[in-house]
Amino acid sequence: MIDSIINSITDVCFIENIDVDRKVLHKSLLSHLESLLLRKGFDVHLEEPIFFNYLRIRDGSIYSKKGFIDLMAIKDKTILGIEFDSGNSLKNKSVEKLLQSTCNICIGIVRGNLIYTDEHNTLRIRENISKGQFSNKMFWLINLSQKTINIVEHDCA
Repeated sequence: MIDSIINSITDVCFIENIDVDRKVLHKSLLSHLESLLLRKGFDVHLEEPIFFNYLRIRDGSIYSKKGFIDLMAIKDKTILGIEFDSGNSLKNKSVEKLLQSTCNICIGIVRGNLIYTDEHNTLRIRENISKGQFSNKMFWLINLSQKTINIVEHDCA
């Protein structure tokens, strides 16, 4: 079931017009993903509130913060979380929110560009995974401009 859902999400992502304003792209993509997941029988929540610990990079301070996960979808024991960042990289707080949520399937989506590689995003996700016990999390990274999807492998033993 998971592979089928990921493939369907990827299909929706890769037909999205990315040559629009960031806010327009964000709203459009999340609306299309919401429709897809509702058709697949998921209970879907946009802008799901979450309290999470946020590491401020500039001074290394950790803050407890209220945030929102762009989209959460629940069906049976599958809890899927999606964060979409319309720039080239997945924000650290997006990764932290997904990893600290109840989601067991985490999907980070970036607009990206044709030059910027996914390596930086993958390293950011791995660094966050290594900070805690997230062995029950599956994390995918989708790059819209490059039309790539990568599962971020991790070892949390």
